[in-house]
Amino acid sequence: MARLCGWRAIVQQQMDVYDFSPKEQTVGWALFAVQTQAELGATLGISRQTVKNHLTAMMRKTKTRNRVGLMLALLHLADEEMPAPESHGVTTLPSCPSS
Repeated sequence: MARLCGWRAIVQQQMDVYDFSPKEQTVGWALFAVQTQAELGATLGISRQTVKNHLTAMMRKTKTRNRVGLMLALLHLADEEMPAPESHGVTTLPSCPSS
């Protein structure tokens, strides 16, 4: 397995903590692409309803109420710790440095 770095390692650790199923983990990773449920379904080859079911289960496990809360839980950030992206010129999540 490839070594995860930065935010990816945090997300994987949180997925393990919340005991996400393999399918939930797949949906969780795709969630960071910020797609609609229909787009996530098309990307993953599953129905929109299946995506919705996985997201609902993931939100129940993380005690969150929406996709943003779920992403914050996976990044292990409390609302007050998350800076406004525009205040730092951030438009996308950082990627790992190339080797």
